[in-house]
Amino acid sequence: MGCSHPIAKVPDVQPRLLGRQSSRGHGQLNVPTRKDASPGSTTAGTPSPVSSMECRNGLGALIGPVNHIALVVRDIGDSIQFYTQVLGFRQMGRPNFDRHGAWLSMGNLELHLIKGVPDVCRGKHPDDLIVSHLALEIRDATAVLARLEELREKFEDLTWRRNVSVPTRQTSFENRFEPDHSSAQGQLHQFFLEDPDGYWIELCDCEHDSDSTMASAHFSRLSLVTRMIVKTLQWKKRAQKGLLEVSVQQELAALVQIDPSAVSSQKLEYLMLRRNTYGDVCQNFTREELLSALSKAGDHVPGAILLLKTWRKSTDRAYKPPSFLDATGKVHPAQNLAFISEPMRTHVV
Repeated sequence: MGCSHPIAKVPDVQPRLLGRQSSRGHGQLNVPTRKDASPGSTTAGTPSPVSSMECRNGLGALIGPVNHIALVVRDIGDSIQFYTQVLGFRQMGRPNFDRHGAWLSMGNLELHLIKGVPDVCRGKHPDDLIVSHLALEIRDATAVLARLEELREKFEDLTWRRNVSVPTRQTSFENRFEPDHSSAQGQLHQFFLEDPDGYWIELCDCEHDSDSTMASAHFSRLSLVTRMIVKTLQWKKRAQKGLLEVSVQQELAALVQIDPSAVSSQKLEYLMLRRNTYGDVCQNFTREELLSALSKAGDHVPGAILLLKTWRKSTDRAYKPPSFLDATGKVHPAQNLAFISEPMRTHVV
């Protein structure tokens, strides 16, 4: 797929070096210290004190907050135009060194642009939002949407998508399964913009939802602990019985089939609702296929899931990403993504 043109074009020139020049011509920058990106830390790049109760693996106790994010871009001018005029980043002073680029401030960390040949390209995800991205916090989603509408009058090619597959904490606790992703009701506000090179930027109010539902977050942590305890007890029970892990073929052979009419309608409904979750094993199986799996497994859900995994592997069945809302608010259905056997390779079907 070819790359589309960026939304704006400005000369691809080396940004003017800010700050006082030394006698050798190299910039001595007087750039204000960036804000701290994590509570408790001191200056950027200096690790914050680690509590004696905190256990951090690897280099965790020796590293500090994020210093900067670097993106390889095709045209420095186009990228500066997008990040400063659309997203409102502030261009910073940049010392003269071995590569052409620009530095921008995001408030709590920096974005470094490096001229080169990026591995990404605009237009690679026309029908889904399964994308690597950088997320920026917003406080007023309504105001952000209104501002995007205004900016589109200046940048005619500017567009965005709204993800409606991530529920608020309240919605998550109230609903056992995901909806069909056709409405923004009960979902976080997440707007996705694609930069001139095909990098994705998310604007979300995730932190606002977290702050307003601390009780729910606490309950979530308790639920996680409960699940861990239950899982541990299950492992203990298996160990006490002296059970060894058996092969998939042996487990499948142990299933006792029943008549489809004897299958629990509630279990079938639950498997059907799981199809709304991207990556779930139940995705893209028909009602009849799910019924058949439960029937062959004797109405035993773990056995039915094992059957579905076996069928998926043999048929290379695709997964369906969630739909999203386009810039006009219309539902944009996603195309299926098939995961090829080679690592980290997918294709649209």
